[in-house]
Amino acid sequence: MNNSGGIKHIVLVGEHLPLMMSAAILSSQLADQPVRISAVEIKGKVNSQVECTGSEFIPLCDILKLPFQAVLSQSQGTFSLGQRYLYEQREWFVPYGQYGIQTADSEFMQGLFRLLQQDHTIQIESACIAIQAARQGKFAIPPASRPDLHQALTFAVNLDASAYAQQLKQFALAHKVTFLQADHVTATRGKNQHIESIKLDGQQNITADFWIDCSGESGCLTDDEDDIATGIIDAHWDKLAECIIEDPASIDQPFNQLQVTSWGWLKKSALTERTGVQLEYASQQVSEAEINQWLSDYLSLSVGQTEKIVHRQNQLQMRKKVWRGNCLLVGSAAVNNSKLFFSELFFVQAALIQFLGLYPSLTNQAINAHYFNQQWQQFVDEANDYVQCHYWLIEQQEGKRELMVSATLQQRLEMFQRLGRLPLANSDAVSDNAWYSLLTGMGIRPQQPSLYLSNLSNEQLHHSFIQITSSIDNLVAGMPRYRDFYQQFIRS
Repeated sequence: MNNSGGIKHIVLVGEHLPLMMSAAILSSQLADQPVRISAVEIKGKVNSQVECTGSEFIPLCDILKLPFQAVLSQSQGTFSLGQRYLYEQREWFVPYGQYGIQTADSEFMQGLFRLLQQDHTIQIESACIAIQAARQGKFAIPPASRPDLHQALTFAVNLDASAYAQQLKQFALAHKVTFLQADHVTATRGKNQHIESIKLDGQQNITADFWIDCSGESGCLTDDEDDIATGIIDAHWDKLAECIIEDPASIDQPFNQLQVTSWGWLKKSALTERTGVQLEYASQQVSEAEINQWLSDYLSLSVGQTEKIVHRQNQLQMRKKVWRGNCLLVGSAAVNNSKLFFSELFFVQAALIQFLGLYPSLTNQAINAHYFNQQWQQFVDEANDYVQCHYWLIEQQEGKRELMVSATLQQRLEMFQRLGRLPLANSDAVSDNAWYSLLTGMGIRPQQPSLYLSNLSNEQLHHSFIQITSSIDNLVAGMPRYRDFYQQFIRS
C-alpha cells in the first residue's frame, strides 16, 4: 500500500461491532504504515444481539488472518446457506451459493428460465446444491480438491454480536489500537468542514489527521445539514423489535428464515441452541406493547422473555456525502439499510475496503472523496433497491397503495421480467444470483428466451438440466447432517 505521508493519526468514533470491525480492519491493513490509530468507544450502546454476516465473512477472516473456526466457536456461531422465504402459501430460497456447478457458465440461468417457460413442473431450486442441502438439513464445506464447488456452496454465519465484538477488539488491541471511552463526543470544525479536534465528555481533547465515524444513526462527527431523506420508506417499517429465544432445534437448520407476518417481515437467525428473532414494523400502525404481545403469542414467550424484547429505530436518512472533508462515515451512520436483509457490518467492511484502496494523502483528499462518494452511491443504491423489492412484494400482493420504487429498481424489474437479465452494474452490493433467486421466488417469469441459446433445442436443455440436478442430488446425498457436521467441526 502506498505511503500516505500526510496522515499520521486516524481516530475512529463509534460503538459496538461497527467500531470494533473498523479498528480491526484498519489496524490490520495499515500495519506497515507510519500511522497511529485510536478508537473512541461510545459507552452504553449495543446495536444488536445477533450478527448475521453475509458471504463476505470468510474473505474478512482471510484479510485479518483470523481462523474462522475459532471465531465461530467463541461466538456461538452457526452456518447459513441462505434465506428461506415464507409468504402466505409460497416459499422459496435465496442462497449464497450459485446455481449449477460451473461458475464460468454465464448462460446457465438463461437456460433454466427457458425451461421454466416450457415446463411449469420444473423447480429452479433443484439446480442449486446450497438450496437442496439446506432443505434436507445437510451441510459440508467443499474440500480443496473440489474448487468447482466453492462458489456453489458459499455460506455465511450467524454470531453472538457481543462475543464477536470482543474478539475483534482483542484483535485490534493486539495491533496497537488505543481505545478510549466516552459518554458523548463533540467536534470542532475548521475551514472546508474539516474536523480539527473532538472533545470527550467536555474534557479530554483529541486531534487527528483523519476521522472515521462509525457511531451509528447518531452520527457523532457529522453535520446535520448533510442529511437527506430517501423518500421511499419513511412511513414504513421504521422500527425493529428483537429478542433471543431458547431453541435446541436451531442447530438442525443451516439457514435463516424470513416470513411475512401481519406487521411486516420477521427474521429468524439460528445460534447454538438459540434463535435470534427480529421483526420490522411500522410504528404508525402498531405500538411497542402490541408488538410485544404479538411476538409473545407467536413465539410462546414467558413473561420474563417478553420483557427482554428490545425495540430500535431504523435509520431512515441517507447522507449526500459519506466522505466529507477529513471524515468518512461507515455503517448505519452512512446508509439507510434494513437490518433484516443486510448486516450493518456488510457496509462497514465494504466502505473500509474501498477507502483503503484510495488510502489518501492530504494533498488529494478532495479528489479521492469525490470519487469515493460516486462509487459508494452506486453501491448503496443497489442495496436499497434489493431491500425495496421486499416491501414492493408486500404492497403488490396485498393490494395496498402502490409503493414508490426507484427508477433503477423499476428498470431492473422490467428487464428481468422481459429478458431474464439484469442491468449491468459497477457495484457488488448484491450478487446476480441473489437477484435471480429473489425475483424468481416472487413469481416473476422472464418472457423472452435467450438468443444465445437459440441453437439448443428444449430436449438438449432438458437433458443438461437432468444431468446437473442428478449430480447435485448425489452430492447432497453424500453430505453429513448439519448437526453432526457442526459438532465435529467445533470439536476439531
